[in-house]
Formats: sequence, C-alpha cells, structure tokens
Amino acid sequence: MPAGWHVARRLTGLVEPYERFTLASFPLHRPAHADCGPNQAVDGMPADGALAFVIEYPRRGGFSRSSFPPQPGHFRLPPGPARRYDCFALGWLVRFRSGDRPFQVMIALGPRSAVNRGRLLRALSSLRVTTASP
Repeated sequence: MPAGWHVARRLTGLVEPYERFTLASFPLHRPAHADCGPNQAVDGMPADGALAFVIEYPRRGGFSRSSFPPQPGHFRLPPGPARRYDCFALGWLVRFRSGDRPFQVMIALGPRSAVNRGRLLRALSSLRVTTASP
C-alpha cells in the first residue's frame, strides 16, 4: 500500500459478492446509509484521487470462473473511457482470478490523478491472494 493511502474493509452495504477492501489515495469514511458500491467515496474524491474497490464472487453462482482471466502480473486500465456500472459510479472494471478465486476491481480516478493512478496500479499489481476462499 502506498504511504499515506487508506484502506476500508467494509465501506458499503454489499453482502454478496463479498467486499474485500477499498484502497484510496484519500481518507475513506463509511457513510450512514451504505449502498452496494463506494459511490459516496467516489463522489467526494479529490481531483488527484484514485480508488480501487475489490470484490470477490462466491463459489456458488451461475457464472463461469473461466470467464475471469488469470491475475495479471501488471494491472492496467482497460482501453477506452470510464463507464458507469451497477453499484459503481464512473470508472473502469477489471476482472481476474487467482487460483480458483474470482475477483472484480472497480477503479475510479480523479481528472488530475496521473501520479496516483500509477501508484494505484502498482499497488494492485503487488496484490497476493491466499488459497483460502469463502
């Protein structure tokens, strides 16, 4: 984790898939009314802010784990502009699996976040997942 950054373990009201953590270049606060995504944090993000919201899908479910590509050695933003997703404000979506564990990372960046964007992607690239899963 970059020096001076912040992590929250339960920032949302999401029950399933499992919220693993949110990493941000700015302070994070659980809102009084938490919804299924960290939209209040994204809405309050500074112009140079960067945020990654990491969730894990359960073993049961109607999706194919093989649709999640292997964890990349180096995280990159998907091509194209930021998009809106269910339960997430404007950002980019990256899916991967580590072993048999499928993850989704939602990334939000402020308009002047070039330095913090690099720090965020390096932090995600250093992520190591254990074999234990829900």
